[in-house]
Amino acid sequence: MVKGQGRSGADLVEGLVIKDEDYKVVKTRFSAFFATNLHQLLQGCGIKNLVVIGTVVADTTTTAVPQVQLDNIRDMKNIGVATPTLQEWLQL
Repeated sequence: MVKGQGRSGADLVEGLVIKDEDYKVVKTRFSAFFATNLHQLLQGCGIKNLVVIGTVVADTTTTAVPQVQLDNIRDMKNIGVATPTLQEWLQL
């Protein structure tokens, strides 16, 4: 997935190339499933399980409404997502 297409920092990691036969989903919002064809693509390919990986550094994310950010971080923690602070992440 290419997040923020056309923006600085949205380039693929060196060595990672999207081939013609690859599927490409452009994520334009907070969720890869919001306003994309990802759900239909996965169903069409017969994908039953999906593993999502990444890191949420809790004090480097933000929203327009601070309580929404706190609620989202809490929700992620409740499902087992690690949400270290930047200081905690740097000490890993």
